[in-house]
Amino acid sequence: MKRRTIWLLLSCLVVATLLISISCRPPKEEKEQIIVIPPDEKEPGHEEVFNVGETVESSMFTVAVERQIAVTVTELYMVDSYEYESYMDDEFRTHAASFGSTFIIAHVNIKNISSTDTVRVGTQDMRGGYGEKAVPAGFYMTGKLREELGVWADLLPGEETSGPVLFEVPKEKTGYCIKYRYSTEPEIWAKWLVEPEQ
Repeated sequence: MKRRTIWLLLSCLVVATLLISISCRPPKEEKEQIIVIPPDEKEPGHEEVFNVGETVESSMFTVAVERQIAVTVTELYMVDSYEYESYMDDEFRTHAASFGSTFIIAHVNIKNISSTDTVRVGTQDMRGGYGEKAVPAGFYMTGKLREELGVWADLLPGEETSGPVLFEVPKEKTGYCIKYRYSTEPEIWAKWLVEPEQ
């Protein structure tokens, strides 16, 4: 009887050990799946350069675009900091770029030039940077009137929105610019270059 109990305990111990070792085993590594999109499935992006102060309408592109809008960049410059009036206490504050960075600031007006469609516009479709490196718009600090251009707004035919837009980018690069996306499929961008200081 004693032997039977010992064998039974040993058998249970072996089974428990096997179950624990199976459950603690690391999962099999799955091979990374590489998906190749054939080049003809997605149309390549398109980008055209325009001048600061020029109103860029959808019809000015050499390709068709989704939204009927007109974008005007009235000012485009770079600064390391700027002042704004706090809406909390009417005091002036300084908003400074982080160490090693600078701001690209653009004053932008966007108008819906469609006669029938409501269009969604805003800083969600803007990028700023240098060369091929671009970042989304940051938050531009303003006074009481909240003048900044919003992340998005739905504009009825003939309506427009405007305000400053800020991009924080690394210092001492070349080819600084901002872009506005007119279409997503394919991506179609208008681009404005920041003129170097004389």
